[in-house]
Amino acid sequence: MTTQIHTEHITFRKTPIIVLGELVLTELIAGIISILIVSLLDYWGIQDVLSFKTVIQYEVSLLVVISIFLIVVAITTFVNWFNTTVSIYPGVIIKSSGWLIRKDKEFFLDNLRHVQIKQDLIGKIFQYGAVEMY
Repeated sequence: MTTQIHTEHITFRKTPIIVLGELVLTELIAGIISILIVSLLDYWGIQDVLSFKTVIQYEVSLLVVISIFLIVVAITTFVNWFNTTVSIYPGVIIKSSGWLIRKDKEFFLDNLRHVQIKQDLIGKIFQYGAVEMY
């Protein structure tokens, strides 16, 4: 005797590990950009023109600007992750996203030809993967 579970729909969102990866990538990009900015300013000789006290103030202000940028990106990434869901209903898949303006994108399963699940070793360990449908 087999027990079958019937549900109206399933709702899920992107795994937090992917969001963490996006934040780490953003940190790396911001670090590279800050190194490029400081290198260019050193190449142009701007720090030689400024006094030592002004250079320290400049580097502190650059650190503050980069920190504010990273905080804004982290908050935006979290809000986007928290407000984006995928719901599977019988016959339709709905992707909902948006915080102030909600957007729903519907994918009807009548035209579905192929479903493929991609999952590597790390995905199997942390229980995530990609579902391709076309």
